[in-house]
Amino acid sequence: MTKWKKIALGALVMLVVALAGYKTWQKMRSGSQTEQATVSDASMILFYGEQCPHCQDVEKYIADHQLDKKVSFSKLEVWSNKANANMMAQKAQACGIKTDSLGVPFLWATGKCYIGVNEVENFLDSAAK
Repeated sequence: MTKWKKIALGALVMLVVALAGYKTWQKMRSGSQTEQATVSDASMILFYGEQCPHCQDVEKYIADHQLDKKVSFSKLEVWSNKANANMMAQKAQACGIKTDSLGVPFLWATGKCYIGVNEVENFLDSAAK
């Protein structure tokens, strides 16, 4: 194989990888925007961070107790989705919570806010009964 053929093949491989990466990024981005747009009027929203260990604890608790089958709520990721993060901040402000002390897991339920593992789990337990 000649030098130019090797260069052309390498460039083609890089182009295919870049295109696949772009398509994946585009799918992730559009999926997050759609998710945010469909739950704007939901009565219960669980805001979480993708790699948040406390959020993972809540997810495990929900799965172990099958709370997602007993209680209807939406979930929005806020660390990589600015629109979702803005919505969480608006919900927090409506509850009188300053955004500088805001964290996840954060549950907004019928006009009230619950922050942290214990508050979220306790609320979901009581809502499931």
